[in-house]
Amino acid sequence: MDPEELVVAVADLMIDDDVTKKAGIYPYLLTGEEKHLNIRAFSDSMKQKAFEIQDGICRSCGKEFEISEMDADHHITP
Repeated sequence: MDPEELVVAVADLMIDDDVTKKAGIYPYLLTGEEKHLNIRAFSDSMKQKAFEIQDGICRSCGKEFEISEMDADHHITP
């Protein structure tokens, strides 16, 4: 792997909130195995199920959202 590409890849993974195991970044880049990153991601079917259970209402703030706006976590945007 090109050293400059490696620096960019590491930086991108370090700021990725879905990567919960930062220590696994180098093993991931060497092997390509996502198990090293312990990625916290939600499939579309998981989002749909949660959306239906919650009737589109955020349990943290009580606001109603469209499914396209829904994420798995509560985010506050400025």
